[in-house]
Amino acid sequence: MKPQYFIFIIIAGITACISEIDIEQPVHQPILVVDCILTKYKRPEVVLYSSNQIMDTLSKEFVTDAIVRFIRNDGLIYEFELSDDSTYYYSKTWTAPGYSYQLEIEHRQTLITAKTSIPKTIKDIQTGYEIGKSINEYGESLTQFVIEVIDDPEEESFYQMFIVDQNNSVCQSYTFDPVTDPILVAESLLEYYPPYFIFSDKYADNSIIHTELLGANFTKWRMENGTEVIVRSVSLEYFKFLRSWIVHYYNQNITEYVDEIEDLDPFRIFFQGQPNPLYSNINGGTGLFVGYNEHRESF
Repeated sequence: MKPQYFIFIIIAGITACISEIDIEQPVHQPILVVDCILTKYKRPEVVLYSSNQIMDTLSKEFVTDAIVRFIRNDGLIYEFELSDDSTYYYSKTWTAPGYSYQLEIEHRQTLITAKTSIPKTIKDIQTGYEIGKSINEYGESLTQFVIEVIDDPEEESFYQMFIVDQNNSVCQSYTFDPVTDPILVAESLLEYYPPYFIFSDKYADNSIIHTELLGANFTKWRMENGTEVIVRSVSLEYFKFLRSWIVHYYNQNITEYVDEIEDLDPFRIFFQGQPNPLYSNINGGTGLFVGYNEHRESF
C-alpha cells in the first residue's frame, strides 16, 4: 500500500470518530474584582472592574459608581475619588510602612472588605559574592552570591527576592539552577521554576536569614556595574498570593516549561498540571489587596 493511501485512511478514521456536541455554559454572574497593591510612601490606587466570562479575556468594564475608603489601624481614614479617566480610585493621603489597612468598598448596596499591611522597613541586608567559586557540568565558571536579611524577631515576616542585572532585568531562578540553599529549597517551590524566590523567617538563625546562590556568566564587570538584589518584605496576604501565582504560572502554556516529547500531546498546550486557583483575600468579591516594602542592595 502506498504511504499516502495509508495516511489518508488514518485521517479518515480519526475524522469519523469526531462528533460535535453542544455544551451549555452556565449564565455568568459578574462579581466585583479588586486590584490594589500598596507600598510605602505612595499615593494608593484601587482598580475596580466587573469579572468577565471565561472566554472573554480582552474587555474590561471598570466600576465607577463605588465608594472606596481605607481605615488604618491607628484610626486614620483614607477617602478616595475617581481618576479623570475613570479607570481607578485614588487617595491624596500617602501610605506608610508599619501599619495595617482595611479596605471598604460600597457598591450597589454591597459591602466588600479586605485587610492587609505594609511591613516595616527591613533592618538591613548584607551581600557578598565570589567569582569562580566552582564550575558547572558545562565548564562554566560559577559566581557565589551570599544574601543575609536581618530579620525582626518580634514580627512574623515574609519575603520575595530577585537578582537584577545592570539593565534592571530580573535574573530568572533557572539562572541559578540547581538551587541547593536549604531555605530556598524548603520554601520557594523550586519544582515550579518560579520567576522569583520566596521565603519566610521560619528558618532565621539569631534574626539572620542566610541564603546562597550559584550563578553562571556573572563576570567581575557585570557584578560591579549594576547587579543588585531586591528583597521585598511582603504582607502575609501577598505571600499567599505569590505561592499560588508560582503554581498557576507554571501551569500555563509557557514555552520554557515544555519539552519535545510533551509537545506532541495536543492537549498539553493548554495546561501543564491541575488547575490552581489564585489566592484572593477580598470578602464579597475577588482580586487582591496586599502590601510590600522594598529594599535594594548592590553586591
